[in-house]
Amino acid sequence: MIAADMLSLEVPGKTIELSPNNWAKAKDETNFAKNYEERRISPWQKFGRMVTVFLIPMSDDRRIGLKMSKTEYVEFFIVSPGFVTAQTRVDKGKYWVLCRETFNRKGHSPVAVSAYKPVLNESENRQLRRIYQVELDETRYLLNSKF
Repeated sequence: MIAADMLSLEVPGKTIELSPNNWAKAKDETNFAKNYEERRISPWQKFGRMVTVFLIPMSDDRRIGLKMSKTEYVEFFIVSPGFVTAQTRVDKGKYWVLCRETFNRKGHSPVAVSAYKPVLNESENRQLRRIYQVELDETRYLLNSKF
């Protein structure tokens, strides 16, 4: 039974329920993807996480960035100078989930983050993965447990 006050989304094979205390429904630009924004902002984040649930299978062109596991991929880029943005994708089989979050800078970064840089090379991605590994693991846990 679905609680009336929960945000719920039907995906192939299950129902995703999110607490409105923790999540807000965001605007959907398409019929095949649903967007949610996390209300809580962690100390390492500039903004709350944005999660998009794609109601279609993940295509091969979406399997980009560093492969974290058989079904998980992450890539980094610089949108706002001084902050690092990560996109984590998780293939769920008949649907997939993308999380975009922007991290506060952690001390001195070996990767230049002072200017807009929409594409980072593999070495830069690996360095940032090491720096933000704990934060990425929390995101991966969230995407695999809630979504």
